[in-house]
Amino acid sequence: MGKQKEKKTAKEIKQELKDKYGARKVYGWSGYVDDPEEAAILTLMEDISTELGIIPSYFNTIAVGEGLNLFVESNYDPAPPHNVIIDQQLSGFDVLGTDDFGSEFFRYKKYLPKTYNEGATLADLSTGAEFVQESRINELGKTTISGTFKDLESALWAFGATLAHRKDRFLKAAKDFGYGTPTEDQLAYWTYVYYQGEGNARRWLKSNKGLDITTNKSERGQVNILATERVATWRYVQTKGIFSE
Repeated sequence: MGKQKEKKTAKEIKQELKDKYGARKVYGWSGYVDDPEEAAILTLMEDISTELGIIPSYFNTIAVGEGLNLFVESNYDPAPPHNVIIDQQLSGFDVLGTDDFGSEFFRYKKYLPKTYNEGATLADLSTGAEFVQESRINELGKTTISGTFKDLESALWAFGATLAHRKDRFLKAAKDFGYGTPTEDQLAYWTYVYYQGEGNARRWLKSNKGLDITTNKSERGQVNILATERVATWRYVQTKGIFSE
């Protein structure tokens, strides 16, 4: 009988992914859905991402990278069995990176359930509205309009609709430029680049002259660093076997 192959450690897997993608870091971002008290979040992610045609483990990776972890860490019920509380209101500015959801709602509506509606005041969140607009001044001194969401499910739908929109914008641009069909890694990378800003993303994609995620990285700067981290982290999350895919 041949010698049984030794199982790789988490550290070894992460290092391989760093080397493969040129990622600065690889995170263990499955830690917010892998315990029984977090089961409701896992279910929401599986259901919403599947409806939107997004791989659930990727959906999780981008959501946690945009601050979902902060929500989870601060919302465990102090009473046993200490499940994460998911039915309270939350701000799109604080988690999930949906800073423009309120002002751009018209662009995202087609990705959302037909019952997903906007309210006029916070009181409407108690009578059926999924969100109301919320404005803040961002770090650039610009007013942006996100939303206060009824609960985590409403917020995850908003996040998912935004991510699906960016994915479609990337796929359209790739078709416009005649680049062909992206691989899973290319789709993951460029969707995140588009999530960070459509205008720059389209310009970078055009100058890239193809879908290769290792070409012309320097011009994308910090966005490239984050995007390669997201792809590598997503692949690491998949090794945990928590999500359906």
